[in-house]
Amino acid sequence: MDRLRDTAEASVRRIALTGLLVIATLVAPLGGQPRMALDITAVLLSLETAVLWQLGVFAPQMPFGRSEAWLTLPGADRRQRAMFARMLAETFRRYARRLAIATGLAWLADLVARLISA
Repeated sequence: MDRLRDTAEASVRRIALTGLLVIATLVAPLGGQPRMALDITAVLLSLETAVLWQLGVFAPQMPFGRSEAWLTLPGADRRQRAMFARMLAETFRRYARRLAIATGLAWLADLVARLISA
């Protein structure tokens, strides 16, 4: 059970951090234009939140072989695969909720920046 949960957590963490790395890579060159950087960050965080939520919705229907879990859980039976799919869905949604907080803060910072510069 813990092995399944740890595998789901590692899988989702890897996906979420890859998305954040992409966002940071796209926004870093905009250091001289902070308002544009805030705009782009808020939009991209919203997009990543939506993608993580959708992955959580569709995780129970995703074939086991399409995730990297089959590499770390080679002898998983049908019951373990179903349990893993549920844990994966819960983990995707949990990460989406956490990222939604960061997204809200990014939109708030963008709004404050617009009000200050107006």
